[in-house]
Amino acid sequence: MGSKTFQLDTPRNHSVFRKHLDDPDNVRIIFSAPFGSGKTTFLKDFFIENKNEYQAFHLYPVNYSVSSNEDIFELIKYDILFHFLSLEIEFEKVTITKDVSFGFFVQNNIENIIMPFIRSIPRIGKALSDVSSNLLNLYKKFEIEHQHNQVDQKKQVIDFLTQLNKKIGSIKDDDFYTQLICDLMAQIKADNTDGKKTVLIIDDLDRIDPDHIFRILNVFSAHMDNQTKGNKFDFDKIILVCDIDNIRKIYAKRYGQDVDFSGYIDKFYSKEVFKFDIIKEVEEKLLDVFGSIELTTSGSTHNLERIKSYHDVRLVIYIIVSLNNSGQLPIRKLLKFIGKKISITISRFSPQIQGKYLTVDNFRFLIVYELLKSIYPDMLDLMHKLESINEDSQNNSYADAKEHYLNLLIPFLTYSDHLFEFETNKEISGTYIISPYKIEWKLIPEEKSGDLVLNPTYKIFKDSNQVSVRGIHMFKLVKETIHSIEKNKLNWLEN
Repeated sequence: MGSKTFQLDTPRNHSVFRKHLDDPDNVRIIFSAPFGSGKTTFLKDFFIENKNEYQAFHLYPVNYSVSSNEDIFELIKYDILFHFLSLEIEFEKVTITKDVSFGFFVQNNIENIIMPFIRSIPRIGKALSDVSSNLLNLYKKFEIEHQHNQVDQKKQVIDFLTQLNKKIGSIKDDDFYTQLICDLMAQIKADNTDGKKTVLIIDDLDRIDPDHIFRILNVFSAHMDNQTKGNKFDFDKIILVCDIDNIRKIYAKRYGQDVDFSGYIDKFYSKEVFKFDIIKEVEEKLLDVFGSIELTTSGSTHNLERIKSYHDVRLVIYIIVSLNNSGQLPIRKLLKFIGKKISITISRFSPQIQGKYLTVDNFRFLIVYELLKSIYPDMLDLMHKLESINEDSQNNSYADAKEHYLNLLIPFLTYSDHLFEFETNKEISGTYIISPYKIEWKLIPEEKSGDLVLNPTYKIFKDSNQVSVRGIHMFKLVKETIHSIEKNKLNWLEN
């Protein structure tokens, strides 16, 4: 089966984000969503689609080759400069600020100015060949500027720029490269006759070392404290991309739970944190996802979308929707799930009753288990996530079949009481506790039309009163069921 192309349509988010971005007072934005939720892809698509209105500089510091004792903000400046050199800039139009006559200085101090940038290009994940011609043109422009410097300026210029160059790591951060970036930005804006906005995007902020996170934030903070208008490097908009909850946790771990995070982070955005989500789009696509999967049991092949009424398939969708609603289902996991051909067959180790094997129809949670394992190969990670999901039946239309889901779980939840040692028409019963509920269960193996059928039944009590299954934490039960299967090696299906 060939792999299918899977793409989420996000016009709802495009319009919402466009409104947020276009607000003239909204010049600093925190774009927040959980890891793996499609933030980077969305932003790439958005700015490609709107390239006539925005000039985006999309940086990925997580890809930098930077050690803990180096200044990541220097690499950010080199990366920005690299982006400038990749553009079609006519360098002969570059106007050097009068107090930074750096042409003469470059010739005499090329090791201090040009070489750090060139050496850093591979460390920011770029190829020198992409900008070599523009870099050469810029250097030639520096040479020309040098010719206009008066001889008596030499000492003054060298002393001034040497002093600036020694300030690497300063919280003010106003060195040679900062001045150069601002000059190039001024040229772009001067040449821009159609109102195109410049946007700096710093992606995956919460995935880098905490020292680097706060170095970046503190430089921006110092600029905002000193200038009430305008962004760092004179960008029209700055977007910091992260999971704001992760930043909050990192901040608390570094500075303590009692230190006010809101007071610290508020200055980094102009209006409010933009909470990105594609929950609605994902839920609408879930059946398309399942439609791309083939399931083989007992020699028969089915398309999961066609059997979505089966309770095992509905349970998988219920779990996926709930993981997604809680922000714990990275979109990339679904993408890996697309186009898979899942073939599930019964092995010779399935349990028997009086010499007859029990079919997979009696243990259909194993199909749920195999499908979940295809999405989450790390089952320990999945069980942790299941434990933390809140029951929210109103936001999940697949919660209407909980009574059937519990029937799928009972044979495995209660394994220690029966060890799959059954006799035809002989009832096995017991009690399973999941606080504050008590589940009284029964299993009765019966023979129907030559097949063995394991019929589970149950009653649920809370404070001695019988209650419905609606309020029970189904995800904790699923977690415990998976734990029982793994601990007791009960998966006799082969995938």
